[in-house]
Amino acid sequence: MRPVLECNSECGCGDACPNRVVQNGVKFKLKIFRTERKGFGVKALEPIQKNSFVCEYVGEILTADEAKHRTRLLSPSDTNFIMTVNEHLESRREVTYIDPIYKGNVGRFVNHSCDPNLFLIPVRVDHSYPRVAMFALRDIDVDEELSYDYANDLSYASSSNAMDARNSNSRCFCESINCRKYLPMDSNLYLSS
Repeated sequence: MRPVLECNSECGCGDACPNRVVQNGVKFKLKIFRTERKGFGVKALEPIQKNSFVCEYVGEILTADEAKHRTRLLSPSDTNFIMTVNEHLESRREVTYIDPIYKGNVGRFVNHSCDPNLFLIPVRVDHSYPRVAMFALRDIDVDEELSYDYANDLSYASSSNAMDARNSNSRCFCESINCRKYLPMDSNLYLSS
């Protein structure tokens, strides 16, 4: 997936510029809540129109080695929040790891669904690393749980080794008609260096 470039500190356009969306932050009322089977989740407290910016997936930017190290430290019952962002920039691939466990926001509580209502876009604003923005894939109703597909274009999950049955938390509980039954993941984080 190609990143979006927002206006930044080098631009003279000002904060009201329509090309400054993600950097202006969350505009919708969202609520973190306890789900029945998926831990915490996030609900919309007001209607969200299709293609609207909803929130950002915020966390520490990690090296590949640090992401693997943190993943190896997890017990089978721990939740792995590390997102692998896989971008294609001209003739090269750029991989970024984002871990919100110590420094994060509401985005870390947005769960997976095989039939999501959000999509992810890497956005660049003043830095070489991407900010991961969540946008509404369709109109979202009040009290509807927000979700994105962990196997979207930003992750390695579309690769043949994406599913790793060793992870005891890998079952999918999205209950959609299109459910793939297991959570996609970047199994490269579980491989030795």
